[in-house]
This record gives sequence, structure tokens and C-alpha cells, in this order.
Amino acid sequence: MHALLVHGWKGWPDNAWFPWLKQELGARGYEIDAPQLPDPWLPDREIWAGIIREKFMSPDLTVVAHSLGVPATLFALQAYDGPPVDHVVCVAGFMRPFVFPGVSQWFGNATINVGRIKGKVKRWSVVHAKNDPLVPYREGEYLADQLGVPIVSNTKFHMNQATACYELPEVLEGVVGANGGDRGEGSGVKDEERP
Repeated sequence: MHALLVHGWKGWPDNAWFPWLKQELGARGYEIDAPQLPDPWLPDREIWAGIIREKFMSPDLTVVAHSLGVPATLFALQAYDGPPVDHVVCVAGFMRPFVFPGVSQWFGNATINVGRIKGKVKRWSVVHAKNDPLVPYREGEYLADQLGVPIVSNTKFHMNQATACYELPEVLEGVVGANGGDRGEGSGVKDEERP
């Protein structure tokens, strides 16, 4: 089993809950890739999407993307023509521009076509905080609705280093459950409120 962890804007491979998730998945036999994407303070959409797309090498791949890493992963999938990725977990993510400095500029004139990406992934999960101050909860709801999956909600703000989010059991449960872990084969995650 393989896992690709994709950080977001101003992020890096060992920030927030990434080290914890790497340890937890590694203990379960996952081979983990967590690349440092270039220029995280001024990211280039096409460069990020190209790097991520090159990482889609294994049919048993689970991608866990955070924040801006989510649309970057979706753009990567849009240009990908290999075998379906096993699972994509979208954490505090979005798929369209919204009112926040730099987001519209990052998208430019590009759009994500759900019809072109949905079938390229066997399973989708969306995790979003209702009190996220950076990516509004409505963006997580929109993403989940477009992908046709329930949203797993919590109260952990943007789930990043600045909010001291160093563990994220919702993500681990989603990955392990989707791959036949403690929650059963293909059980995925539930739409529930978590403290």
C-alpha cells in the first residue's frame, strides 16, 4: 500500500498532523511519499499539479491532500490518464475560487471538471471543520456534494500548524477503514460531528 501526502499553501511535508499520520500509516505497512512542493508561499498551479501527477504510480495509492493541496491534486487528476487511484482524502479543501487573497489568482482561468476526475478515483473522502477561518465550510460541503460523498466535520479550524492540529484521527480512520482496517472493508468514513 502506498500513501501520498500533499501539503497546502505555506506548508511543508512535516507540518501539523503529517508526521503523526506518516507514523500511523507506516506502522500499518504503507510506503509514504510526502514531497516538498516548490515555492509554497507563491505556488504555481501547473507546477504543483505536474509534480503530484508524476506521483500517481501505484493502483493501491491513497492520496491525502490538505488545503491548496486538494485543488492541486484535482488538477493533477484532471490531466492524469493512468489506472484509477484507490482513494483521495480531501482535508480542509476546495475545488473552486472563493474570496480569499490569492485563491482566484492561483486558479486563473482554469476550472476543475468533476466529470473528468470522478472516475479516476475509486473512493473519495472529505474532511472539513465547521469553524475553518481560511476555507469556509461551504467550500467543503460543495466539494463533498460534487464528489457525491458525505462530509466528515470537526471543530479543528484549518487543521494546520498554526492551530496546533498534530493528530487527525478522522483522516486515519478514513484511510484505514477504506482499506479494510478496523472499520471493515470499504466502510469508509461516516458523516458525524466530532469534538
